[in-house]
Amino acid sequence: MVDINKMIQWMEDRKGKVTYSMENRYGPNSYDCSSAVYYSLIAGGFLPQQNIIGNTESLFNDLEKNGWQQLKASNGYFDTHRGDIFIWGDRGSTAGSAGHTGIFVDNDNIIHCNYGYNGITVNNHDTIWGHNGKPTINIYRYDNGNQPNPPKRRYGYRVDDLKVVNGVWQVRNNYLVPVDFDWTENGIMPEDLDKINPVDGSMHPNQVFKVGDYFAFNPACVLSVDTPVMVSGWQFMKVNLRHTGIIWLSVYSKDHLIYG
Repeated sequence: MVDINKMIQWMEDRKGKVTYSMENRYGPNSYDCSSAVYYSLIAGGFLPQQNIIGNTESLFNDLEKNGWQQLKASNGYFDTHRGDIFIWGDRGSTAGSAGHTGIFVDNDNIIHCNYGYNGITVNNHDTIWGHNGKPTINIYRYDNGNQPNPPKRRYGYRVDDLKVVNGVWQVRNNYLVPVDFDWTENGIMPEDLDKINPVDGSMHPNQVFKVGDYFAFNPACVLSVDTPVMVSGWQFMKVNLRHTGIIWLSVYSKDHLIYG
């Protein structure tokens, strides 16, 4: 079964851990833009395991042969969604460094293996597109037969540490704060979280937290997120939670924080 989240998770698992290389593009330590997308598509079940790891030019055909449809722009605008794949450049002339590709993680941001940051990063699509001279944009979306999408499952984070700081209990998660953790700047109050079963995402009957438990964010408690900034090579956003207040977490949108 195909799974957009597994496709994107392949990229997420390698974010900040691999480098960009067109010569050594087959991993595990380096990839280029198209090989990373090919491996992601295989991980998500959209391409068979034995599929050849092609290039940006061959990606057009491989997507179209495997259930992906090219979107048409409306008044010059693409209504992009999570899981859409972009290819920059005119078909027939995107091989090598002439083209670029990656995956949308939400309506505005992309995850891609790129030369500029020498690895896999999340960036605003239009910003990066503008920096690269605004090439032709091709957007592909998987057509699942127009079946209704199941309800989104909230992402489960591990309680990596738990202690009283500044007079209140706070939770630490190393995925959300991979560098330079500080309890005052990055600790999360349990009142903004739901303890869940990591297997199926269901609510746990005992909402008392301990280290090793899993939690999801209560959507009603995520009031806002602010413009991302780069900190020690990682993208952080200012997140305003109902009980915790303002903290910094390594996410790129409200949906990413809640749903992964």
